[in-house]
Amino acid sequence: LDAADYKAVLRINSVFHFFIYAKSELPLHLKITESLWMRIGPTLHYMYPILHRHRVDHRRHGEIIESAARRDPKRLRNAILADLQSSEVALSEYKEKYGSGRVARPKRIRG
Repeated sequence: LDAADYKAVLRINSVFHFFIYAKSELPLHLKITESLWMRIGPTLHYMYPILHRHRVDHRRHGEIIESAARRDPKRLRNAILADLQSSEVALSEYKEKYGSGRVARPKRIRG
């Protein structure tokens, strides 16, 4: 994906994740997750430059897909945790830099 087309990247990322969530067949958990994504969505637009730095490629998503296809639960769990951890690092960096309110948040990318 073209890094400059952040809207497409964020949309495809959410489609990927919600496909996995839907496969869990846990409707209450899905509703909670949808609610959380709605809350973090605007922040992702501001965070995109940081997210992109931490995810030069989508290797983690490839590992998730491959592990699921091979029906390897241990590898799948590790791949999902690695994906979440890379997002956590980016979110922590964003919060550290902009969370105090003392530093102006970056301008939102317009696409």
